[in-house]
Amino acid sequence: MLLEVCNVEKSYPLAGSGLFSNKKRQIINDVSFSLEQGDCIGVIGESGSGKSTLARLICGLEMPNRGHIRLNGKNVVIADTRKNHISVVFQDYASSVNPLMTVFQMLSEPLLLNQKLNRQQLDARISELLLLAGLPDDLKPRHAHELSGGQIQRIAICRAIATNPELIILDEAISSLDVSSQVQILDLLARLKSQLNLSYLFITHDIQAVAYLCNKVLFFYQGRIIERCNIDDLVSVKHQYAQRLLKSVVSFD
Repeated sequence: MLLEVCNVEKSYPLAGSGLFSNKKRQIINDVSFSLEQGDCIGVIGESGSGKSTLARLICGLEMPNRGHIRLNGKNVVIADTRKNHISVVFQDYASSVNPLMTVFQMLSEPLLLNQKLNRQQLDARISELLLLAGLPDDLKPRHAHELSGGQIQRIAICRAIATNPELIILDEAISSLDVSSQVQILDLLARLKSQLNLSYLFITHDIQAVAYLCNKVLFFYQGRIIERCNIDDLVSVKHQYAQRLLKSVVSFD
């Protein structure tokens, strides 16, 4: 099993409750699921349901109050478990890149952190990444302000796949884009998944995108998984919240 999330809980002290107060707000409540190599699991729920907190826990950016998260059987709290094995693409593409860096520098950064490459090797690998993302080679000297939102998010995806990770977390990765760019990025993610045998945890509030990209779905509501199913079984969901989301599904074809 690639990823195992077991009985995870996360809470934060209530604002204004005092230094020694035990009052807490429960954000993640007894969440368990597993993700196999090659899976794309959609985690869908409204804003504030705990989806992004779950992403931070899996990335090791925060620690659960209870339960454990394992990647290939190892606890993600251990930095070496995460390094080069988990990548993240965030919602805010503009803040995910350094405006002072060129595209070449943006893509060089993750590559040089993990391997020694000479200039020729580095240039060739960056060309390969740009080609995978459907971007032209002449973007290398450009800065973020010279790129469209869709191009910047493609660069973010290039950075995510640069280290050949086993798991990519897509945290609302298309929600800041216009509809046309959203469809293009979904097409790119689907192609890369097939071409590179990637595994995704796709966190979103968009059931349409989940229906297009994912093979499994978890419905998140108030910090809990209230329904889970294979994508082919969406019509059989029982929970009222899941049924309401399902009614909004349209085809991308």
